[in-house]
Amino acid sequence: MRIPKNKAYNKYAQPNDFKHLTDADKITGITLLLMAAIIPIIVKYAQVPLGPDQNLFFNPNEKAVDMFSYYKSIYILIGSGILFLCILDYRLSEKLKSLYNWKGLLKNPFSIGFIVYLSAIILSGIFSEYRYTVIHGIFERYESVFILISYLVIFASVILFVRSAFQFRFLLYGLLFSCLVIGLIGTFQFFKLDFFMTEIANRLVLNSESFNSGVRLTTPFPNQSYTTLYNPNSVGSYTVLMLPITFLGAVYYNRDIITRIWFIVCGVVTLFTAIGCNSAAGMAGLAFSALVLFVIFVHRSYKEGYLKKVLLGVFAGLAVIAAAIIFISPIRSRMLVITQKLFDWSPPVGVNNLNPAPPANSSFFKDIIVTQGAVEIETTNNGSVFIANNSDGLKLSYGETPLTPVSTEENAQRYSVVTSYSVPGFGDFTIEQASSEFAFIMQSIQFLFGIEENNSITLLSNLMKPIDLNKPIESFGFAGMESWGSGRGYIWSRTFPLLKDRILIGSGPDSYMLVFPQDDIIGKLRSWGKPYITVDKAHSLFLQTAVNTGVISMLALIFIFAWFIVTNFRLVIKGQGPDEEKWLFGMRIGILAGVCGYMVVSMATDSTVSVSPVFWMILGLGAALQRRLVRE
Repeated sequence: MRIPKNKAYNKYAQPNDFKHLTDADKITGITLLLMAAIIPIIVKYAQVPLGPDQNLFFNPNEKAVDMFSYYKSIYILIGSGILFLCILDYRLSEKLKSLYNWKGLLKNPFSIGFIVYLSAIILSGIFSEYRYTVIHGIFERYESVFILISYLVIFASVILFVRSAFQFRFLLYGLLFSCLVIGLIGTFQFFKLDFFMTEIANRLVLNSESFNSGVRLTTPFPNQSYTTLYNPNSVGSYTVLMLPITFLGAVYYNRDIITRIWFIVCGVVTLFTAIGCNSAAGMAGLAFSALVLFVIFVHRSYKEGYLKKVLLGVFAGLAVIAAAIIFISPIRSRMLVITQKLFDWSPPVGVNNLNPAPPANSSFFKDIIVTQGAVEIETTNNGSVFIANNSDGLKLSYGETPLTPVSTEENAQRYSVVTSYSVPGFGDFTIEQASSEFAFIMQSIQFLFGIEENNSITLLSNLMKPIDLNKPIESFGFAGMESWGSGRGYIWSRTFPLLKDRILIGSGPDSYMLVFPQDDIIGKLRSWGKPYITVDKAHSLFLQTAVNTGVISMLALIFIFAWFIVTNFRLVIKGQGPDEEKWLFGMRIGILAGVCGYMVVSMATDSTVSVSPVFWMILGLGAALQRRLVRE
């Protein structure tokens, strides 16, 4: 969106201090500043109703305990509501509406992709059968239709607000404040000093009732930097966005030494946090960001005659990184973990491992076959246990050999009877029976079954609802590689078939968990060793978008990424603008590299209320700088 060149001078066009901002500018700027500074670091205890859509997977009377997402979503909605009203003022105000070519906006390819994406979000929400989830979002995520629209409101507001270096710097301070807080907490967690395990953190996060009743925080991800963003994958996405900006700010910022030091400190703590989160996707995104920076600086140095200095600096940097990995034990151990995640395609070792040569006392499950009156629990190498039911109760056999219990005892609290078995060549397991249900339990795995009135046996879900094993589970790709990427191979192979029915619109914002084939007990068992785990996210922003709001919306989102990256890369390659300050040119490079890295990491991570507002704000800042440069 350009400011027309033929318009008369307007003192509000490029304000260089706060007094030259209009009322809409002031409210927009302060709101965006607070959102950038506060929302990413909000951590607050909340108990949230799950809603009717989610009762299929959880107890209807249960409430979800949340600390990292719910209140972030609330403040996103409040902030974006204020911003939306300001957008209307930008359009109607006599002081401001002349600054923008509003008709030309609709002809801009970038804006067309934006409008298509927004339309798909709204239509998917309107026609979704999961109304409660569309409006409120799913537990631990809360990315409702209003949150997705809020992201776009944030993006549009940044573009309208930032017309000068002063306004850019104003918002940048908000991003750097939250970056410093997130990075410091993440760095301490890197060194196994978790702020959230302290007394002061418990008092800040928990409400008084919970704190006084003895509730205390527990770490969700031991030995990983999760900071205020909860999931280490979210931390990886965030650090990919912020590291290039802090790095280029440290190199290029020349207005004052305090801000430059701020950039340096933010860069250092963000780097430690990036390593500490153990996110393989985040590391891949950082590598791609570094590649983009390498290409840009090599091209510029070649044109300007200092290529040898740049190459020397690159090799020196690589040497420092190599030395840190080799000689600093915490960094070395975490980089090994990340490397294994990236390149290890084998199933995880454990009771669910289907590889040969298991430990002598372990069984490796292959399949569950349910007939009317019997169950066969089959392993790969250790034979099968048969459970038959008749009027005399459950009868077990190993192959054709009847099994005799080792012990039987009653569990008074659960009103059940626990029978233990020990089978040479198979292993130890128990059968726990209560009324018309029973569980087969072996090590950390259990299978739930129900007994019908006609003595037939059915496999049950974790909420004791029948599962039809004869119903085919569609899959595509990753055969034999389901465990790759912490189970992403399995998740994606079951997600691809969902796309064919969601071309124009999706199943509704945040509804992915509700349409994923959760009854794929065998697939989950083989991939994770957890047959009843609930898959609540796609572990890919683009697949998540395709399922929730349609394949068209995914293509529109990819187009938004591609258009921004291509157009900005061409401008950056041309060099610094004629009237552009040096530090703003550095920010353009940093934002471009960050967005490139975020696109890569988003292939294997999801959109979250912790990181997405930051991304859309940074994308808006990049688009605003691009618009300003094109106008000049």
